[in-house]
Amino acid sequence: MTRYRFDQIAENSTAKKKPEDSDRERYVGLEHLDPGTLEVTRWGAEVTPKGDKLLMKKGDVLFGRRRAYQKKVGIAPFDGIFSAHGMVLRPKADVVDPMFFPFFISSDMFLDEAIRVSVGSLSPTANWKDLRTLEFDLPSPGKQRELAGILSEAESLKGHYRKLLTTCDDVVKSQFGRRRCAA
Repeated sequence: MTRYRFDQIAENSTAKKKPEDSDRERYVGLEHLDPGTLEVTRWGAEVTPKGDKLLMKKGDVLFGRRRAYQKKVGIAPFDGIFSAHGMVLRPKADVVDPMFFPFFISSDMFLDEAIRVSVGSLSPTANWKDLRTLEFDLPSPGKQRELAGILSEAESLKGHYRKLLTTCDDVVKSQFGRRRCAA
């Protein structure tokens, strides 16, 4: 294991954009990130988002820095805009494997430190100036690749399991609905 400062591991992309009406369909807010999964399955806004938003590219890691204790991390499913209450993070490939990076950001090791350095009482927020100096031990590049493969499979299985639960729930609801109608 080698120790690195967070700013040696990640780049904080701060490129911003004032949203236009056409950006509504390509907007990811913190409300669209679900704890416990890297997959972003919802997005969009009914009205044009207000204020500057962060530009994101497909594959970027989206981190909910406001209320970091909610542990919201996702992978951008497309190029678009992201809430300014988050961070758009990109791996520094010379230090961290790009496939391992999202799992590192969603790990308790990283999130617990982000929560610890968050400031504010009503809406505690993790700021780059505090995150960038944190130090983390990372496995060797080969081990990162190995772990990324295993973790990707686990994430995929979790996604299939969630879909199965949703399907089962829909079947149960449809059966109860029919019985009420038939009675």
